[in-house]
Amino acid sequence: MGLQTANEKTARRINRCYENKVYENAVTLLKKKNINVVTHIILGLPEEDYSDMLSSVRYAVKSGTDGLKLQLLHILKGTELERQYLKAPFPLFTLDSYTDTIVDLAQEIPANIVLHRITGDGKKEELVAPLWPLDKRRVLNTVHRKFKERNTNQGKKVYL
Repeated sequence: MGLQTANEKTARRINRCYENKVYENAVTLLKKKNINVVTHIILGLPEEDYSDMLSSVRYAVKSGTDGLKLQLLHILKGTELERQYLKAPFPLFTLDSYTDTIVDLAQEIPANIVLHRITGDGKKEELVAPLWPLDKRRVLNTVHRKFKERNTNQGKKVYL
């Protein structure tokens, strides 16, 4: 399910073209049919901060998702986002800030929610920025290292 963000203002900016209620209704219908729901969320959308990303994750979890795909924002060639970025560049995640965010968010995600993705795979020839995700092994190793350094895990900050 393409939620992308729970922030309605951002959703309009990225032309998501439906309100959160549509997502909620779709999740409810799928769950009634015993169909697992995996929700896509884009991290690093323009004008969003950590609290927006955390709100999106919490919204998806509260709505009943079974899994999450956390996707780093990619600026791709030939898109409206590329035109906006080239005209007025906005901040993008660095490897360090992104991997910190992934670990922070994962601690807030219940352990029974499957994390299907924590990065993304933009085609090298289409990717304008950021370029560091092209080394996926480095990204995953950095996330793993940070989990160990912080002695933490998915769901550690979830209190029932």
